[in-house]
Amino acid sequence: MAVSTPGANHPCPPYKIVILDEADSMTQDAQGALRRIMEQYSRTTRFCLICNYVTRIIEPVASRCSKLRFRPLDEESTVARLKHIAESEGLLLNDDLLPALVRASEGDMRRSITYLQSVSRLASVQGGDGRQMSADTVAELAGVVPQDVIKQLGRSIGVDITEDDLSPSKDAFSRISKTVQEITREGYSCAQVVLQLHDYVILHPMLNARQKTKCALQFGETDKALMDGGNESLQLLNLSLQLHRSIVS
Repeated sequence: MAVSTPGANHPCPPYKIVILDEADSMTQDAQGALRRIMEQYSRTTRFCLICNYVTRIIEPVASRCSKLRFRPLDEESTVARLKHIAESEGLLLNDDLLPALVRASEGDMRRSITYLQSVSRLASVQGGDGRQMSADTVAELAGVVPQDVIKQLGRSIGVDITEDDLSPSKDAFSRISKTVQEITREGYSCAQVVLQLHDYVILHPMLNARQKTKCALQFGETDKALMDGGNESLQLLNLSLQLHRSIVS
């Protein structure tokens, strides 16, 4: 509908709206071109940019926008929608499976639906109807590292120390190196391990603010190294050793 010819039954504002989803995936050159378009058609057009990471939008574009931040959907609403989709598709699921999907997606509805689709396909391949799928299956599909693995790594770096960990036959380096090698052999994503280990360490009740501050700096350096293409095994080993030093010192 033209801007200047609104219909009687469908009133419209005196401008058009352009919605760009996943705008943060645009290159800087493309965003620069978008900036010029926004300047040229500012009188007749409004632009809605949808993104996951506002820091990836160049400043000349971001400064022209009003930023609206949306919190993740609550679990009740997400579970209700997933249940509606499952019933529409004739998919039978356990009662504890949908909450597991929501936790794995961290409130992202689109990701929850993707995981639900993966569960459906896996169930069809195995010749079942989905009721044999468990929360562990969802975690594996989502690439989530089991919490027992994170706790084992936490014990090795000194977060949760047991008497066996303090045995004289096991020095810190060999203990940490062995744990990191076991995690690497299992094929877990280093970025996912770092993410879950960060939450485990920062939220741990037995660590003081000084220890957590030192650990947070190490997590930041490791995240940057991984983003720059660093070796995952070496970065995880280095992070674990640095965390151990920050905790015990």
